Amino acid sequence: MCGISAVYKYTEITKEDLKRVGRMGDKMRYRGPDGEGYWHDEHCALGHVRLSIIGLESGAQPLFNKDKSLVLIVNGEIYNYRELRQELAAKGYECTTASDCEVILYLYELYGLECVHHLRGMFAFCLYDTKKQQLIVARDRIGEERVYYAEVPCGVVVSSELKAI
Repeated sequence: MCGISAVYKYTEITKEDLKRVGRMGDKMRYRGPDGEGYWHDEHCALGHVRLSIIGLESGAQPLFNKDKSLVLIVNGEIYNYRELRQELAAKGYECTTASDCEVILYLYELYGLECVHHLRGMFAFCLYDTKKQQLIVARDRIGEERVYYAEVPCGVVVSSELKAI
């Protein structure tokens, strides 16, 4: 499985925060030997180490919606992504990667936080809404894919593994 990491700050992301996200990824490298991806703005830094299963060539993360106002990192698999892609296409949304996780972006655009009720699978994700400057962290109902968090001065740290925090 992949590894996700995030730092969200109410003040601003520092160079040390960016290094922290990199170190978190390093601690989970065994979970994602096939690639890594990082993104940040002034309030949020996201990191992803990838184990390629679906969307081998075009599923690198972070994933973005069309106007890049949403940024997504995911650990896990969305089992009903094919059906969701069809439903989204009927509503005018076009997925541009082969990733099963891309549907989360467009479900969030349609349903907001209720998007999780449409997902079937084992997953944990961090979705950052750049317009609202809001980090959303969610996991599957059973908790098959774990996600940990810790409050830090002026923010929160999130990871797939406790040891990375």
